[in-house]
Amino acid sequence: MMFEEWDSSILVRYLTAAGPKGRTRSALEKKIPKQLQNRSASILRDLRLAGVVRGPFKNRSEYYFVPQFAPTREHAEVLIENALRDAGAKVTTRSTLKTKVTGFLKIFFDDALASLKAEARIVELKGGRNTHFYVHREPLLEQLRLTDHSETGPSPARPMRPFPAGAVTLENIRPIYEQLKTEQGGISAVKIYDIMKRLGTTKEDLHQLLIAEAKSNRVSLHRASTAKFPPEVIAAGIQVEGQPEPLLTVVFREEP
Repeated sequence: MMFEEWDSSILVRYLTAAGPKGRTRSALEKKIPKQLQNRSASILRDLRLAGVVRGPFKNRSEYYFVPQFAPTREHAEVLIENALRDAGAKVTTRSTLKTKVTGFLKIFFDDALASLKAEARIVELKGGRNTHFYVHREPLLEQLRLTDHSETGPSPARPMRPFPAGAVTLENIRPIYEQLKTEQGGISAVKIYDIMKRLGTTKEDLHQLLIAEAKSNRVSLHRASTAKFPPEVIAAGIQVEGQPEPLLTVVFREEP
C-alpha cells in the first residue's frame, strides 16, 4: 500500500482498543508510515479538531484517548464527591482531597472543585487565611433534619402509572428524579428506593437500567452508610459482588 493511501482512522481504532489506558504519542507515531511521520503533529491535530481524539494529557509522557475513554472534569467531580460523602460530617482539607484525584484527572482538580462549589453540591469552609476545608452538602442537611420529609417536606407525590415491562428508560425516570431532588433541597443523590416507589416498576427493571446507564456514564451510583436507612431502602439498593454495602443512591448527569 502506498503511503499516500494511508488512513488516519487506523490511529482511532488503535486508541479505541486501548480503552481508558490510552496511548502515548510515541506509540501512535509508530503506527504512522515513516514517510508521513514528519507530519505526525498535524495528523494528531486534525484528529483532535475532528473530535475523534482527545489529548495530549501529560503524565510523564503525552497520552491520547478516544472521547468515550478520555479523562474529564466530570470524572474528577465524582471522585471528590465520593470522598466527601464517605467522610460524612467530618471536614476534609483541600490537600487531603487533592490526593483523591490522581493520574490524568489531576489537571481537572481545580475546575472540578470550583464546579461542585458553584452548584452547592459541596461546601467550602475557611480556617485561617490559607486553609480550606470541605464537606458534602448532604450530611449538613441531614444534621439540620432538612431531608426528613415526614416532618419538614411536602406531602409525598402519588406514584406514577406503572410502565410496561421493559419500557423504563432514563428519559421517563428523569422527571421523577428531578422532582425528588427538588423535594430534598437540591441534593443530587436520590434514593433508588424513592425512584422505584414513584415509578411503579419492578426493582429488577430499574436496577438493570441504572447499571447500564452507569456504564455509559449518564448516571453514577453510590453507597451510603446503611445505618442511616430503613430496611426497605437498603433492600431496594443494588448489591455489587465483592462490596459489603449496596449502592443506595443515584446521581443523574446534567442533560447536554
